Amino acid sequence: MANSLQDTLQIANRCLDDRLISHSTIGSISQIASLLPPIPKISEAGFECHLGSAIPNADFLVAFTTRNNGRKALLDCCDSWLELLYSNPVWQRVHDFCLHWTNAELSIYNNVANIWLEFDVDNHSSTAPEPSFFFAPRNIKGTEKPFLSKNNWVINDTLKLLFGSLPSNEVQQQLLNCFNSLPSHGEIFQIGVMLPRKTECYSVRLCVQGISHEEILDYLSNIGWSSSLTELSNLLSQLSQFVDVIRLNFGVKDSLYPKIGLECYIDKQPKNTAKWQLFFDYLVKNKLCTPEKAYAILNWTGYTEEKFCPEIWPSNFAQGSALVSPKMRSTIARTLHHIKIVYQPHQPLQAKAYLWFSHRWLSQNGLFQL
Repeated sequence: MANSLQDTLQIANRCLDDRLISHSTIGSISQIASLLPPIPKISEAGFECHLGSAIPNADFLVAFTTRNNGRKALLDCCDSWLELLYSNPVWQRVHDFCLHWTNAELSIYNNVANIWLEFDVDNHSSTAPEPSFFFAPRNIKGTEKPFLSKNNWVINDTLKLLFGSLPSNEVQQQLLNCFNSLPSHGEIFQIGVMLPRKTECYSVRLCVQGISHEEILDYLSNIGWSSSLTELSNLLSQLSQFVDVIRLNFGVKDSLYPKIGLECYIDKQPKNTAKWQLFFDYLVKNKLCTPEKAYAILNWTGYTEEKFCPEIWPSNFAQGSALVSPKMRSTIARTLHHIKIVYQPHQPLQAKAYLWFSHRWLSQNGLFQL
């Protein structure tokens, strides 16, 4: 049986409620998946689902890491589309980034832990779907200050590659201010560039973890976010009653965008299903999620074993079973990763769910192994 991301997607699809993601959207996602490497070269994949509307749409995300030869897999994927790359500036930039990520002599090789590609499914092209691009930087932490323009690899290497030129001085200064204003436990864990979105051209998305509710407010104030901290503080207080961790993301150009994202996580899931249920009750009550989508998401988490669908099980997983201990079982694991609340002053709140799936080995005691 052929191994492709499309194969694994087909298994995951069996547990998707069509009120969450429609058959036509899955069809579009499947077209994109057919052009990408299989899991485990892609370490995991998933969906971004909009929760407040009954419309069952979603975007598609895939991750490449330094494990499982992910660097080369993404470069090979770009090379296989070489004819398209000559006329597609988005993939040209992805390709150039990958050339640097696979070269051990360059800064990007050691400083980037993983890459996420996010496809806006509604706007995709079946020949060359254009992704937004996120990467995980190492060592942009509050303890590593100061960050200076002359030796900042994020600006001089990565963003130059992704934009095709250096960002403006205003953008550079905004980014350095965001880096240098991090609290001691704060860390930039993802940096994104929304390459296909012309309205966000030359803007940068920063995702921050490791800072408390109070530190989020202080940090936003220190970097010049000018909207109401009182209103945001009230929202953070509400969310903190239901979730264990809140991470911050926001857009940077020559100034900070007023819209921010609050990524909400619950520890030790899926065992904390009851805690997720309470959070979804809150979302439904506040009209941030429809009851149908809440039900569909809470029933997504779990795993599928080879014995339940041997006829479509990818052969690379089946072959791996012969090499791994008989006490380990090949599975496709499904996870509710987090919920993002989108806050924009004077606009209704929005909620999005991020659902992951990946291949895992399940031990007899029910623990997953990579």
